[in-house]
Amino acid sequence: MFNNSTAVNSTTPAPTTIFMTTMITSAATTMFNHSDNYTQLNGTSPPRGRYCPEQQTNQQERIIKITAYSVILVVSLIGNILIAAVILSNKKMKKPTNYFILNMAISDLVIPTMVVSRQLVLLCTQPKHISEWLVEGTIGTLLCKLVHFFQDVTTAVSIFSLILITVDRFIAVVYPMKHYIMSSKTCKVSILATWLVGMSIHAVYLYTYEVLVIHGMNLCSSGWYTKFGRELGAIFVRNYYLILFFLLAVMPVVVMAVAYTIIIVSLKRQSIPLGDSFSDRQKRQRANREQKILRMAIAIIVTFVILWIPYNVFIFLELFVYNDGAPKPCFLITFHFIAFFCAYANAAVNPCIVFMFSQNFRHGFMQMLANVGIIKNRSIRQQTTTQISMTMQNKAYENDS
Repeated sequence: MFNNSTAVNSTTPAPTTIFMTTMITSAATTMFNHSDNYTQLNGTSPPRGRYCPEQQTNQQERIIKITAYSVILVVSLIGNILIAAVILSNKKMKKPTNYFILNMAISDLVIPTMVVSRQLVLLCTQPKHISEWLVEGTIGTLLCKLVHFFQDVTTAVSIFSLILITVDRFIAVVYPMKHYIMSSKTCKVSILATWLVGMSIHAVYLYTYEVLVIHGMNLCSSGWYTKFGRELGAIFVRNYYLILFFLLAVMPVVVMAVAYTIIIVSLKRQSIPLGDSFSDRQKRQRANREQKILRMAIAIIVTFVILWIPYNVFIFLELFVYNDGAPKPCFLITFHFIAFFCAYANAAVNPCIVFMFSQNFRHGFMQMLANVGIIKNRSIRQQTTTQISMTMQNKAYENDS
């Protein structure tokens, strides 16, 4: 049996940056220690100005949070399922970029099914502690390990998928004659690799995460210190998350920043009018298509970064400002909800971006509705005819100019 000091300290979150979701529940667990616990564990009173008395969420706040999480749950669940359905039901949609978007959609389904749903359960049941684990016994321990494991694995999968989208766009724009590199087989192997690598780097979760009984509450936390001892555990934690920092934050940012800079420069060169020959018009049309796909890819990446910034600021405060185990100031409790809500919202925003930027996805969705009899095929044919007419008008305008 481990003492309370060891148990509480074992939940300290690890370093993360833009893309990293590591130790989400662990961060939440350390946030809400009571002042009497701090005194018991450290033998001193909490530092002045840093104690926020325990406050129960009032009914109005609870309703707002339940509504907000419910919106994420519904939109992310329906949106990502629709993306998968559109791609899988339409042969024309089975292209490299769409395969990687499909991979992200599948990984994003973990957020509504495992993460957001649990937050809703906690808000509805109102347990004593934000990180209280409601399932006991062997099943509870198994779920504790699997939920955190897949929660972070799928985030790694999303990051690797963004890199694959970048590589695909880089080849398509900068080396168009080598498009064969991103074959269907290559895409499938790459997608499988994202999951295998994600599982490999987070496999330690299956060993360290456990349900601990602290002050009469079941808390699911990462027990690095209880598993390896305080000194060795501290070394493991530091080195492990330092590796994750470079693998899931530094490397993706550098790779995508350099790649998209080269892509944009290359596209600008391709968009310059080269004459009125058939081949010149083909080059301009291809460049325009690539620009549309590029805008969607950049929108997905930029949104991902923006929505994860609040969470990473929160983790920074937890690690470097309020890292002594003392009770936290009140503003951090409010910021906790904002940061985690923004991170979870990314799974709901992605499908909206895809359908907003991609005409092919919108058309595929309409075709699905027609196949099940919700709308008539005539409406789709009319829409397609209008699009073809507008395209021909644009070509005629280019020829006149």
